[in-house]
Amino acid sequence: TCHDFTHVLGEAAYTEYRKDGTVFADMRTAQCSYGFYHGFIEAMLHSGEGVSSVVAYCDALRDKADNEVQGMQARANCYHGIGHGVFDTLPYTLWGNENAMVDKTLAVCRTFESFEESMAFSCAKGVFNALINAYSFDNYNLKRNSEAPIALCATYERGYERIACYVDLGALATSVMSLDEAFQLVQGIPEED
Repeated sequence: TCHDFTHVLGEAAYTEYRKDGTVFADMRTAQCSYGFYHGFIEAMLHSGEGVSSVVAYCDALRDKADNEVQGMQARANCYHGIGHGVFDTLPYTLWGNENAMVDKTLAVCRTFESFEESMAFSCAKGVFNALINAYSFDNYNLKRNSEAPIALCATYERGYERIACYVDLGALATSVMSLDEAFQLVQGIPEED
């Protein structure tokens, strides 16, 4: 619940940001697995600000943070928030179609490849994290595949997308299978992934 509470704080901080443009980057924003940035970015996207505005905010974190490591982590989690936020703002016409929802959101993440693949990876992790949240809360008419929870991952050609998918959907496997079954499933992932 800590992460969820900091999402709410991030949403509230976005309201303040709209007033004065203050970039929030200190140790408090890192608490609870960076939920602050996830909520902030989701609110930013829900308000209608485009991805380019969000990217500018994420990139400003690097310069505003107290130290280089904190700046890198805040920026990566901000890009993760882009994956979340775009997924959660998709139109109703895509709901129920996990492939279309994921592909539409990953298309945004792919635009970051040209300048930094690690940020594209962070964004992709946000996409798959939003997907498992949707499964968990029965959002967007999406239902998890309990028989093959990571099958979707093999459909992605970009290595960082497959890895992001396996990381998040692999965690989902442990909630729908026994640990032995989940372990066997993970053992079956091809070496190149």
